[in-house]
Amino acid sequence: MKKFLLISIISLMVLMVLTGCGGGGSGVTTYTVTYDANGSDDGSVPVDSAKYQQGQTVTVLGNTGNLAKTGFVFAGWNTQADGNGTTYTQGQTFTIGTANVTLYAKWTTNPTYTVTYDGNSNTGGSVPVDSTNYEQGQTVTILGNLGNLTKTGSFFAGWNTRADGSGTTYTQSQTFTMGAANVTLYAKWTANPTYSVIYNANGPTTSGFLPTDNTKYQQGQTVTVLGNPGNLAKTGYIFSGWNTLANGNGTTYTQGQTFTMGAANVTLYAKWMTPAGTYLLQYCSDVNPTRWARTTSGIYEMTARFTPDELGAYQGGKVTEIHFNASGTICTIKLYGHGTPDAPGPLLYQTTSNPTFSGWHTIAIPAGQQPTVGPGDLWISYEKDYTGFDATEKGLGVDTKTYDQKPNGSWHRWNGGAWSKKDDALWKLRMQVKME
Repeated sequence: MKKFLLISIISLMVLMVLTGCGGGGSGVTTYTVTYDANGSDDGSVPVDSAKYQQGQTVTVLGNTGNLAKTGFVFAGWNTQADGNGTTYTQGQTFTIGTANVTLYAKWTTNPTYTVTYDGNSNTGGSVPVDSTNYEQGQTVTILGNLGNLTKTGSFFAGWNTRADGSGTTYTQSQTFTMGAANVTLYAKWTANPTYSVIYNANGPTTSGFLPTDNTKYQQGQTVTVLGNPGNLAKTGYIFSGWNTLANGNGTTYTQGQTFTMGAANVTLYAKWMTPAGTYLLQYCSDVNPTRWARTTSGIYEMTARFTPDELGAYQGGKVTEIHFNASGTICTIKLYGHGTPDAPGPLLYQTTSNPTFSGWHTIAIPAGQQPTVGPGDLWISYEKDYTGFDATEKGLGVDTKTYDQKPNGSWHRWNGGAWSKKDDALWKLRMQVKME
């Protein structure tokens, strides 16, 4: 019984091994395609080294070895030596069956015609070569751009029966029936789309003129930004480069910087900034604080934000003065640096003020305490303790006029909590900083 069991186990293991081996690549049946010169007296047959499985597609090769036979011309390949089978020409395809295939050179004394490919003023690459001589009525299969033809400023868009592109256009693998004349197919070139860079003065100017870039750029080309060669000027401002948005909140470029052209024209707007030693105005908009009066009590803080683009010419400079326009009792003015568009950075300076009248209030920052403007956003906040105040006392007394400059977003918080953004523009707190 044990001997029988042992034999059974061994037999099963052998069967499993044999089954596993049969599932490998050696168990797959493949077929070949062989080219036969069929009586040629010169040249050599092409060689197809592929191993095809049933159902795979075979692409017929051309007469790459320049087969020749005295008194005859090569007219493709045929599945029978006498030419009575199926004829194939270069680039045509067929599906392999369950047997090897031999393709015999087809020799004819009938009139034959050729297909020639022309680069049509190409600047690089080479044209494909169709080595078949076609009898009238035979099918021609169009070749692709096998030699990577190129033409500066244009892209390849197929082949055309006329050099100016006004004939019939063919693309790779399309077919046509050969007539009674040779055919020339010309590379069809289509000009690449181009885009422009336009410089905009960004409002009225007092003197000078805009630079002009006459280059037509293709997508992906590098654009080098021009300077201010025409000395464009605007009274009360200094020119500080070019920006992709009129409000200065896009990407800023200065002379010699580069960018990659996309798929659209680009307008660069002059960026104007107030000179050092003058005030930069910003304000934040907020909801009417009295709306909080009956439900909220505590320390309220609202901010104005200066973006890196607005501070661009002053990066590395000092903040020497802060102006704010508000009234009421004692408040705290804070200056935060290195912030983001969503939150202030570290506290750089703070002081207490007692604005008992409505209007502009000046805080001169003592030498040695003047913060340096670094990377990131500069935030200035107005903080006030409303604990114990009644509803009528909780208004900030802020300036309610409308100003041209748009806010960079209003942020506020209660009792040192998380910052919250408000977009209500009913109330405005004006803030100014003086940069040196």
